[in-house]
Amino acid sequence: MTSPREALKLETITKEEKLQINNDIEKRFTFFDLPPEIRLMIYRLLLRQSKPIKSPKSVRLSPSILRTCRRILNEARPVLLRENIWEFMIWEKSGQIRSSFMGTTCIQHDDRPCYEIHIHGPPGFKLRTLKRFHILVITRNDDTVSKIRRALTRLCGMLSGLRNLHYVSVSLRNHHTYDDVVTREYYTVLENFTLLRRVRRVEFNGVPPAYAKYLTDKMTGSEPLDSLTNMYGILHSYAGHIKNCDHLFQKANRAVEETNVDMFKDARKEILERATRHIDNLFDHLFDYDARQKHDSK
Repeated sequence: MTSPREALKLETITKEEKLQINNDIEKRFTFFDLPPEIRLMIYRLLLRQSKPIKSPKSVRLSPSILRTCRRILNEARPVLLRENIWEFMIWEKSGQIRSSFMGTTCIQHDDRPCYEIHIHGPPGFKLRTLKRFHILVITRNDDTVSKIRRALTRLCGMLSGLRNLHYVSVSLRNHHTYDDVVTREYYTVLENFTLLRRVRRVEFNGVPPAYAKYLTDKMTGSEPLDSLTNMYGILHSYAGHIKNCDHLFQKANRAVEETNVDMFKDARKEILERATRHIDNLFDHLFDYDARQKHDSK
């Protein structure tokens, strides 16, 4: 029990002492009193991993810190999204092309193109916020190379819309060794990566050194590139209705998938020649059915 004297002593605490206690409480050290550099180190320990992120199950991070408060969310989210490496994988199974990202697998059916990849992740997780990618491409047999190439056309089209990519790593696991004479068509399946521009750092695995250098020079450079997708769209709008050009449009479409500019321009030249002849022929008969005025000869 507290003695009367002790009780009286407790009651005689002055207002100045109470004020001092309150000031001490207000001066309590908080997380945001740490220097920004220290907070960044903590975020990186919690939110960054050395290996590419394949799926939510493969993540060994602590994203719960993002739910602490809005300020921490704004400071830490760039570390999670921009400093980690996110993996795409494209492969073949049972004759179907499959692509996966963050644990979501998309199957390419023969009767319809379906290369859309659904993005799932933490708050603010959007493809355009990511800066580092690892793309794993697996070809298992000769019959799937062209299908893999079409899937990569779609993927590279998506990635080419992202600005200021920091890092892109591409690994090709092939059923041929790349030093074999017959394998050029297998490693050139990666040709569409030339659609990417101004990538700060690029790495290739499973690709001949000379071809890897060619792709790296294209991807890290800034020179303009023929946009075959847009070129095909304009050509089809202009001459898609012309008869007997189906096989030429198929050739042009194949050139787009293979990123073969010369093949596309050859097909376009033939299509335009046929379109010009078709229009000239129509013009020659444009006035055939106009009512003719009869003039009396003098």
